[in-house]
Amino acid sequence: MQYEVECLVSFANKQGDKRAMQRLFSHICESVVDVHFQIALESIGMFEREEFVRILAENRDLLVPMLVQSLLENVEEPGHWHSGVRASSGEILAAIDVLDRSLAKKVRRNRRHAETVGNSGREGGGSSDAEEPRQSIDSDVFQAFSPKRRG
Repeated sequence: MQYEVECLVSFANKQGDKRAMQRLFSHICESVVDVHFQIALESIGMFEREEFVRILAENRDLLVPMLVQSLLENVEEPGHWHSGVRASSGEILAAIDVLDRSLAKKVRRNRRHAETVGNSGREGGGSSDAEEPRQSIDSDVFQAFSPKRRG
């Protein structure tokens, strides 16, 4: 099923269909926090592929907030029960910091604020705060997302 989801995401991205991308990523993010560790690990593993890194970078305002919320859910207390899921989630969060540190910080800040207010919604909106200028995607970003970094 993972291959089919990846194909759908790729197709939606090529068509520029933001609504479809948002819905597909919403389902992927649900899988990232799935209690079944193999489902969670396979979903997290999608973001180790160059095409997904490119899609994430091209649509960062829409997709990064959703993904960061799910990854944080895996790493923050109580976190996911499986240590591999927690570790992989932490690695992808670190890679997202390389991709767009200011957006990742904003999502974390909004999550902490929502938790203090009692709102735990997963949706993150676009960014309206003044942000650092975005750089084009480069080899450092691909290297950060690469599974070889774990070696």
